[in-house]
Amino acid sequence: TLDNHGTLNSPGTLDNSGTLNSYDIIINKNIITNDGTIFNQGTLNNQGTINNNQLLDNDATLDNEGTINNQGTIKNYDAITNYDTINSYDIIINKNIITNHGTININGNLDNDGTIDNEGILMNKGKDPLNDYGTITNEGTINNYDTLTNGGLISNKNTIQNSFILNNFNTINNDYPNSNLNNDGTINNK
Repeated sequence: TLDNHGTLNSPGTLDNSGTLNSYDIIINKNIITNDGTIFNQGTLNNQGTINNNQLLDNDATLDNEGTINNQGTIKNYDAITNYDTINSYDIIINKNIITNHGTININGNLDNDGTIDNEGILMNKGKDPLNDYGTITNEGTINNYDTLTNGGLISNKNTIQNSFILNNFNTINNDYPNSNLNNDGTINNK
């Protein structure tokens, strides 16, 4: 167990196979490989690569200016801001806010019970659905190549490209001047 109560600068490689509790600042400029648990209760600023193979639990601020490769679970209870790339092959659980200015590739499952503000590209091409029970505000592009299930609110202010299945159980607001919902798949409006 590593308990960080100050600033942890990582210009090299940090391999975590136990528990890393951060209550202050982690600045990653190279590679963090997580085969254990990272509990972030401060600020995690990624300018390099994070390879998450187990659990990354964000209870504060995670700013991604590099690449996050998720093959485990990311639980977000506060704020994730993505300026570059998140590749998720397993599970992301969002209970608060994700702001995307870059690219998020969902190749697994994303459960949204909070808010996703998408100003970049949100690509859903996973083996499991993207489930929205909160709010998605899209000012960028959502490309859906798998199943997107909306039980909350999607406000589409730019482009949604549906190429597989979009299940809508609540509200998709597509009534904006630049709104485009392009369907090459199936939309089930229930």
